[in-house]
Amino acid sequence: MPTPVEIKPEELKLLQELVETQLGFLLNDTYDCQRAAEQMSHSGIPISYNSLRRIFGLVPTPHKPSRHLLNSLCRFASIPSWDQFHAHTQKRDNEAFSQMLHIYYRYDFFDPKKLALFMPVDAWSQWEFVFKYRNFIEAAVQKQDQELLDNLLNFPLDLNDLSSIEKIYVALEPLYMALRGNPAFWLPLAERWIDESTPVRRILLEFYVDENSLDRYYGQLMSRDYPQNSDSFRVFQRLILLQKAWFHEGQEQALHLWKTWAHSEIDYTFHPIPWARYAAWALKMDGNQEPYLKFWRETDNLWQQLAFANFFFRVSSVLDYDSHELWVDLPVRALSAPFKLFDSSNLHGYLTHLAWRKAKEQKWTEVERLLNQIDVYRIVNDNFEWYYSLFQKTRDLHREHQTLTNGTYTLPPQLRTPRF
Repeated sequence: MPTPVEIKPEELKLLQELVETQLGFLLNDTYDCQRAAEQMSHSGIPISYNSLRRIFGLVPTPHKPSRHLLNSLCRFASIPSWDQFHAHTQKRDNEAFSQMLHIYYRYDFFDPKKLALFMPVDAWSQWEFVFKYRNFIEAAVQKQDQELLDNLLNFPLDLNDLSSIEKIYVALEPLYMALRGNPAFWLPLAERWIDESTPVRRILLEFYVDENSLDRYYGQLMSRDYPQNSDSFRVFQRLILLQKAWFHEGQEQALHLWKTWAHSEIDYTFHPIPWARYAAWALKMDGNQEPYLKFWRETDNLWQQLAFANFFFRVSSVLDYDSHELWVDLPVRALSAPFKLFDSSNLHGYLTHLAWRKAKEQKWTEVERLLNQIDVYRIVNDNFEWYYSLFQKTRDLHREHQTLTNGTYTLPPQLRTPRF
């Protein structure tokens, strides 16, 4: 069976131009395709006129072109193979993009129509495109260019496509860092972009969760009532605003919010992270373990268990209450390599919690083994990650133990046993 191939519109347009140059006439209708098929046959490259009509869009077809057809067209155009043609167009695209970026940096000029060519609907499946897009975001942020960002943030995105969501999370990081660093300038713009784009709202508010800024820009953004909010976002928003109230508006206000929300019909079970947050608050506010136990009764997916455990103990730590009796050891070694590579936040958060627990129990061999598994660059360099301080405390306690064991430094007796 012929192997179908994904081909970008601009690649197909260029291939058609090369074929037409070789033919000496344009392919505008069925008659042209019949002439072309006859000429190609005389050249030793038999291609039916129907295949030409379909691939060049003269008749509708639901099918993608086959590799055999693309190879044949390339050979007719004096190109050895489709792979070499594709590599050439990729190189040409990269050079064109680099030139466009250079012109923008040097002359503050960009062509919205040309920029749109680099943003096809299926582009978010490609990491190469993601980093091109990120480069432009970074350039626009450096120049505080609202017009370019308006163009860049007007993109199509399937919110159910988690792979694409993950990639645009990477692409929008320069904008998030600018918002954190200079909220006075960026906050009004961010509010508008979040209003206008559900994907931007999801990335900047649900993925880049800045709990250290609940009394500043992040709390202000989360306090707004955005149009066309989904039910799932409203649940997440309530949980974040509850945390804001607890730490910045008084615990009486937080308790009032909890009583109002907890007894209404809230579906927090659609995702393990809000489920974990809700379960932690239920235990803190009411001593109610049922939301926690319900998760473990109903969920056997390892990724979901890891996310739940990580965020349940995260919120427990933030609220400063001990839930050690509910700890579960998960077989994290069973996680797939792609998860460990691309979705490692939950993994390293879980390992950090586990190392901290082992330090509490003074199981220093286990602590050392776990610290060696944690990606230090991921944790130490990402200062905004909430478990940064937990990792530091665990590491420092391990160092103190090593110092005491080696006899090179003596702590006062009252400090020899970690006080938790």
